[in-house]
Amino acid sequence: MPPLTPWKRLRRDITSWPRRVTARQRALPNLILLGAQRAGTTSLHAHIGLHPGVCLSRTKEVHYFDNYQDQGLDWYRSHFPTRRWVEARSRDL
Repeated sequence: MPPLTPWKRLRRDITSWPRRVTARQRALPNLILLGAQRAGTTSLHAHIGLHPGVCLSRTKEVHYFDNYQDQGLDWYRSHFPTRRWVEARSRDL
């Protein structure tokens, strides 16, 4: 990757600040889609995202494991939603 210009770096830092502050409140993914290029992962990603019980990451490919692992787990978490999941069950009481 080419280095970022100072303006692009500033823009990235400003827009990612809220995500980084709330990183610890974000859950790690329950599913990671793996696939070769041109293997249909984009279509699969789109179809899975249509389900009302699924929250997708901000970006489709975070590249944590191959490019950004040195940024730490909070950086990885910052790419996922803060939505809290609540399940109500009366049958098991």
